[in-house]
Amino acid sequence: MLHLITNRYRLKTIRNRIMVYFSLIFAIVILLVGFAGYRYISNTLMSEIDHYSEKIVEEKKGNIDSFFSQIVTLLQMTASNSLLADAMLQENRTDYGKLLLYQRQVEAYLTNMQKFNAKIKDLIIIDMNGIVYDQTGPVVSKEYRFYGKSWMGDVPYPFFKVKFLGIHDQNYYSEADSGQIISAAAPIYDFNRSTPNTRATLLCNLNVSEIEAVAKETRLEKSGFLIILDENGAPIYQPHTDYRIETIPHLLKEKTLLPSGDFILNNDSESYKVVYTTSKVTGWKIAAFIPMREVQSHMQNLGTYIIGAIAASILLIAFSSYFLSAQITRPFVSLMRKMQRIERGDLDVQLLDDSSDEMHKVTQRMDSMIENIQSLTRDVYAYQIQGKVMELQALQSQINPHFLYNTLQSVKALAVTGRNADISTMVTLIGGILRYAINNIQETVTVEQELQHSDTYMRIQKFRYPDQFLYEVYCEKDLAKTKMPKLILQPLIENAILHGFQGGMKGKISVRVEMSSEDEIRISIEDNGKGMSLAEETRLRSRLEISPVSDTTIDGGVGLINVHHRIRMKYGERYGVAFETVPGQGTRMEIQLPCLEEST
Repeated sequence: MLHLITNRYRLKTIRNRIMVYFSLIFAIVILLVGFAGYRYISNTLMSEIDHYSEKIVEEKKGNIDSFFSQIVTLLQMTASNSLLADAMLQENRTDYGKLLLYQRQVEAYLTNMQKFNAKIKDLIIIDMNGIVYDQTGPVVSKEYRFYGKSWMGDVPYPFFKVKFLGIHDQNYYSEADSGQIISAAAPIYDFNRSTPNTRATLLCNLNVSEIEAVAKETRLEKSGFLIILDENGAPIYQPHTDYRIETIPHLLKEKTLLPSGDFILNNDSESYKVVYTTSKVTGWKIAAFIPMREVQSHMQNLGTYIIGAIAASILLIAFSSYFLSAQITRPFVSLMRKMQRIERGDLDVQLLDDSSDEMHKVTQRMDSMIENIQSLTRDVYAYQIQGKVMELQALQSQINPHFLYNTLQSVKALAVTGRNADISTMVTLIGGILRYAINNIQETVTVEQELQHSDTYMRIQKFRYPDQFLYEVYCEKDLAKTKMPKLILQPLIENAILHGFQGGMKGKISVRVEMSSEDEIRISIEDNGKGMSLAEETRLRSRLEISPVSDTTIDGGVGLINVHHRIRMKYGERYGVAFETVPGQGTRMEIQLPCLEEST
């Protein structure tokens, strides 16, 4: 990724790369930390909302259990009173006096029991036929039969158990309908007698407003609410301010099979976080509803804060990266400017920078390198000058005044004797020598061209010294077109003539061009002349190793020294001229050259 950014935006400078890479890496780290922090905080917030909702429903459950526990206790005490059981078990229904006495006693007892809890609307005793025996409230219609009503459930009820019947219409009074109420029922039974169950029921009615009072005043975000369902899933309490919750009780019934839990409920376009529990006293479900949009609004606010913090952090990092990169690259910028001065030729610039250990080491080594470059430059200039001197000397060698003078003397002798054809040949040979030596002196030539030049030189020498030298040449066919430096054979042949055959001595000169075992060109010039003494050999070997500037000639000519250093300067220390000599038997000169197919 970093490589793609570098290529796309041309981040060529170290400063830009440091700034971009540093900012990018820290931005990624901050984004990851911000994302992880957002997830952690959002999960913590959701957990806190769940915990708060659980506390709310537990609190409401406690309130409901506390409220209805009193009702349960009151009903159990009332329903188990022997007075009620005696009244229900009266067999003689014609003794009106006794019946009236029991009725007054029961009515007085119920009135007294109702006083224990002011939230009880009324108490009703229902006999075994489902007809009201007595009540503390308004008169109940004589035609109304309680048993068999759907809201009454299964009768008789379990022994000594209070059954909560949920919300139902209170439409059994002789007067107008009194609206909806919540009822609790308990069987009337006498513990002191072994009589059968009377099948009579004590019914306790409570105003719905009492449940609403328990459910209200609950803080669940801005628009959260509570819903209370009875054991059958019918709503006992639900808010009436939002039409969207009308279908919730039906959906809730399917998801509240366990005693408690939480889930997400989708209702039309609204989603709710639901936490519910079950009352141990009534068996009702108390469920807290929190709209997810309000939870998500908290998340959005949190996300906004985090994004703002991340953006501010990234900007801070960008500015820090800018100044930090400038601080880091300042020594490099200074070094670059100094190097530009060096490029312009100012080699006296000192690069040493001790602002850091690394820069100190680098610039120290660069200063040392520049000193070496200056030294090498001086050497190169010296070698170039030496090369020019050698080339000039090589040219001067080929047009040596003594050589020309002697050759012209030979031409004069030919003219005196009237040998015009030989004069023409000699002049042609001299012209070839001069043309080859003067034209493009630094150019490399083929082995074949160099051998032709040497042959021309030997033909002139044969005119001067007839029948004194035998000249032989051998060249491997594949090497004829190989490139080699110009004017390196003729000086060595001339050296053999001048120093190997002094005093009119006759002899033989052989030139061989062969491929060596290292795939290099080996050219040997061998004579059978007088050779060299030990002193001459020692002096010559020492002069081959010294600078050619300080020793440019040997016995008045360039000769072996010149050729040797020209080859070394052109191809390296591996190449050059070597020789072997035996006094009285001759000398063998050997030239070592690289095998080159093109001119260098």
